[in-house]
Amino acid sequence: MPSEGEAFLCRVDWATAVCFLVCVVGMQMLARLCVVSFDAGALAWRIATVLMGIVALGVLAFAIRDHLDLLARRSWRIAAPIAGAVGFLAVLVGLRNGLPVFVALGLSAAGIGVAWAFVQTALSAAKLDRRRRTVSLLTGFAGYLIVFSVIPAASDSPWCLVLCALGLGCVSLLLAERVAGELRFFTCSAAPSDLAATNPGSFLPFSNKLFVMILLFACMSGYGHVAWSLAAPLTARFVPLTCLAATAAIGVLVVVVSRGKPDVDDFYYAALLSSIVGFAFVTMPTQGALANSVGHAALAVMFSGSNLFMLFVWLLFFELSSRNVWAAPSLVLFGVAAFEIGVFADSLIWTVAIELERMGLYWDNLIAVVFFCCFVVYAILFLRGYSFEDVISSIRPVELPVAKEEGTLDEACAAMIERFGLTPRESDIFLLLARGRNSRFIESVLVVSRNTVKTHTRNIYRKLGVHSQQQLIDAVEQEQDAPETSE
Repeated sequence: MPSEGEAFLCRVDWATAVCFLVCVVGMQMLARLCVVSFDAGALAWRIATVLMGIVALGVLAFAIRDHLDLLARRSWRIAAPIAGAVGFLAVLVGLRNGLPVFVALGLSAAGIGVAWAFVQTALSAAKLDRRRRTVSLLTGFAGYLIVFSVIPAASDSPWCLVLCALGLGCVSLLLAERVAGELRFFTCSAAPSDLAATNPGSFLPFSNKLFVMILLFACMSGYGHVAWSLAAPLTARFVPLTCLAATAAIGVLVVVVSRGKPDVDDFYYAALLSSIVGFAFVTMPTQGALANSVGHAALAVMFSGSNLFMLFVWLLFFELSSRNVWAAPSLVLFGVAAFEIGVFADSLIWTVAIELERMGLYWDNLIAVVFFCCFVVYAILFLRGYSFEDVISSIRPVELPVAKEEGTLDEACAAMIERFGLTPRESDIFLLLARGRNSRFIESVLVVSRNTVKTHTRNIYRKLGVHSQQQLIDAVEQEQDAPETSE
């Protein structure tokens, strides 16, 4: 009989765990680099970095919603990890030679590479059952905490950036074959924006409050990196180690309180409480607060809350990705975009605060207090009674549509066309949908526009009382089996 430890290790999918480790380290490196990569007076370049980051990830996320097949193209699969690796190396060159343009462009390119690595990891994790997926993500997250604890305060050291560049390449190599099937299917799949119109219960809307919380927690994480960079050398050296211990202690406490069965809401509330307590002490207007033990502990607790929220978000995103593989790329991209935009914006705010301080206006504590109040008000008032576990259960799982055997398919379709009163054009589209064809194939065969196919498909679903193509195919299969049942 294997021990509990051996059983745990056997449940870990190491490819997913390692890739998740690389993704989270890459994301935190972007947050750290956005703080330390510019001089205090480089306001223009920081603004440029924020704008380029928003444009790069925002345009990519919205493009994927309408053109999912872009991810399956060989040119993209090669270009994205190369862009990420080159981005980190460009940051290194820019820092070593005092070239802010290299830093700004490099951070934007690295963000795209990290986002693509997250998409691949989400598609890989979607293949696992929930228990194994959770164990794998927890293992990867534990590895990230260990890595984070040994990264020096000067995260712009060459070996850190080189390892991040190599890590993005390793993710693509490890997961290339595993996600190849999903990527091939994306080439002949309908756009997520179209599928969301006919399967609204299977897609998380991007107006969801979750994305606002990601933005707010990212801003808090950015402030933590600013405080870390300004801390006394002794504090800066031991913050990561204290953060590792605090995160582990809080995580164990969550598991104990939930009696060994924690859900995503438990991690969220633990992250929220840790962040509020840590942020409250870090922003205390005490002279030299970061140099004493209270400031040291508070900064570690705030980072622990940020880390637990990151774990909560990716547990949630990967669970939703397993239920709807079509939504996974855009969902993950919007999540990464919200995080990086929050970090970039926060670093910009604090650069402005430093500029004001040079002009004799000491508004840094005021800005911190205003943000703290906004964070607490939104988290407590606007999310009162809101359950992220309910969000998961509300998303209906989606299966890839599979065409049925021909057999009596034509007779079953003819009977349903007559029974439900489909028009001639609806009948043509219905016959192709019943065979598992996607909208792009239907457009080319029937020589009609995308909107025409979309409109007729909605009418067909309404008449048949179904909500997805898979349900339509199941209804046709039941029609095929009906004569046998009656006998």
